[in-house]
Amino acid sequence: MPPKEIICHFKLVTPCFISTDSKNCADTIPPTAIKGALMFWWRALNWHRVYQDANNNTNKALQKLHQEEREIWGGAGSDDTQSTVGQSRVMLRVEGKFTKKTKNQTGWKEGMTYLAGQGLKSREEYLETTDSAFKLKVRLVRLSPKYQEQVEKAILVFGLLGGLGSRSRKGFGSVALQEIEGAQYITLPTNYDALKDFLKGTDELPPFTAFSNKSRVKLLDKRDKCSEIEALESVAEKIQEYRRGEAFKGDAQLAATIIRRLGKKKNIRLNQNERPERIFEMPYRVQFGLPHGYFFREFDGKGNGKLTLEPFLSNNRKIQINRRSSPLIIHMHQFPDDPAFYPVMALLPAVFLPPNCAIAPKGKAHLIQIPAKVHQDMKYEAIHTLLDQMKGKEIP
Repeated sequence: MPPKEIICHFKLVTPCFISTDSKNCADTIPPTAIKGALMFWWRALNWHRVYQDANNNTNKALQKLHQEEREIWGGAGSDDTQSTVGQSRVMLRVEGKFTKKTKNQTGWKEGMTYLAGQGLKSREEYLETTDSAFKLKVRLVRLSPKYQEQVEKAILVFGLLGGLGSRSRKGFGSVALQEIEGAQYITLPTNYDALKDFLKGTDELPPFTAFSNKSRVKLLDKRDKCSEIEALESVAEKIQEYRRGEAFKGDAQLAATIIRRLGKKKNIRLNQNERPERIFEMPYRVQFGLPHGYFFREFDGKGNGKLTLEPFLSNNRKIQINRRSSPLIIHMHQFPDDPAFYPVMALLPAVFLPPNCAIAPKGKAHLIQIPAKVHQDMKYEAIHTLLDQMKGKEIP
């Protein structure tokens, strides 16, 4: 079977903070970065299918998904599946001219700084395309029609919801599919209705970020006669306004309570058999992901007014979990022949944290914990309410 080639034309819509190392901006988009993004969307699309095939058995479904992932994307085999090491059957090549730009933080308003977060605070350079689009050449080597269809659908969703680089879930590095050649199972989308077939599944939350019948995608009202920065800023302003509302007022009070209790326990060493104090509520904003921090000037200037809440896996010291990505994905889209910007917000809820994972102050989990049972029935009400308030079209 001769290799098949698909040529995709993408536009890099928003600043892309992608690096060759922890500090330096890349000169181009590495194919490995796009491969990682395509694999992410492939998993998100195929969880429902393998879960059904495994008779709703999560462990068996995960094994099946990993097996198929190796067959398509390559990777090391494992003894339990008797599979072998395989090269990826999806070969990628990026063609395009890119320019490094230095971010003008003084030109960024509060909303952009909020979306950038601490992760981009020290990053000065970002990547943008010199031309209107860059090419991605996808070479499929001895790939069955079934798997080819799956890869093409992953490309489609990547071009409608995806991004590259740091803070891509916050709208940075958004890519928009502009043209596609050689595909058999997908066509260039002119709207977001192409996603409606993916918003289905079982009533069980997926164990990782994936499409299900609990997913929501909303195409917000278009932003025209503005720059991509101004378009993204307009979304950030609405999110910030919402998170300053009454629903979140109790978060600071709870954080202050935890800090006061930590202050009283500062010089206390618990016995080995003594359990940490448990608090049976959590900040409302936890639904947007972890870690997140608080700072209260009134406590003192020695750092005792700082609090960072993060996941804590209490019974497994070999596995570290220090973050939980936001289930809300922000994407900035541009359709071909339309200069307007279309913000998209996608909620892909999943199991929030493992069942034995608590939430605790950083470095202080031995003193205070919010136990796992507090977050196990996460319904993501805060994010659903935000989506309800954003003006736009629900998909489907």
